[in-house]
This record gives sequence, structure tokens and C-alpha cells, in this order.
Amino acid sequence: MPYKVDRVDVWRGIIADSPGELGKVLETLRAAGARLEFLFARPWKTGEAVFFLAPLQGAAQYRAAKSAGIVKWKDMPSLRVRGANKAGLAAKIAGAIGEAGINIHGLAAMGVGKNSMFYVALNKAAIAKAQRVVKQAL
Repeated sequence: MPYKVDRVDVWRGIIADSPGELGKVLETLRAAGARLEFLFARPWKTGEAVFFLAPLQGAAQYRAAKSAGIVKWKDMPSLRVRGANKAGLAAKIAGAIGEAGINIHGLAAMGVGKNSMFYVALNKAAIAKAQRVVKQAL
């Protein structure tokens, strides 16, 4: 299975760090037809939590995101790497990016059975170069 390395838009929101808040936001997106493949949430500042998600597509989902205070994370674009789940894949991806002199600002990955998916957040100036080096490494 060949690997796909795509640039993707990741969206960011900040909510109260209280029970049910993330669920409310996600219900708003679900009602607008969002089918998320990536979601990462964690405590942020005192009383707040931050979350990142992708993808959002179309006017209805964009309106729902705006109404929930979710914005496109323009300062830190991401690569999505999809393909076979192989031992050492994370090391290969992170190593290739590091050897190219690019700092990784965030990385989330999951392997399920024979498949894997990575979201790698990078600096805007480095995204094209990172995409090239990851494609070459894989």
C-alpha cells in the first residue's frame, strides 16, 4: 500500500474545561454533517481546554465551526500521512523531517490493524519541504 502525504487544514477551538463541553461542540459539527478523522483535546490554561480536529468541509460545516468558536489553524499547517501500519514508521517520518532541519510542532498518530494515520503540525514556511522529504522517505 503506497503512502499518501497530503497537506490538510486543522481546526482549533478553546472551550471551558468542564464535563460535556467538548460533546456540545462535536454535536454542533455532527449536525452540520462533519465526519471527523482527527480529534485531539487536552487541558490548556486554568479552566480551559484546547482541541484540534479535521477535516471540515463545505459551508454548513464552516458555519457550524464559526458558531462554536472553532477557527482554521492557519499558523501551523499539517501533513496527513496515511498508509500501512509498519514498525518504525513514526521514527522514519520524524527522522526525515528532523534531518531536513524542520522542527515538528505537533504529531498525533494512530495505527489500527494494517493501517496508520499521522497528523504532523509544522511551520508554514516548512510545509512544502516537509511534504517532499516525507514522500521521499516513504
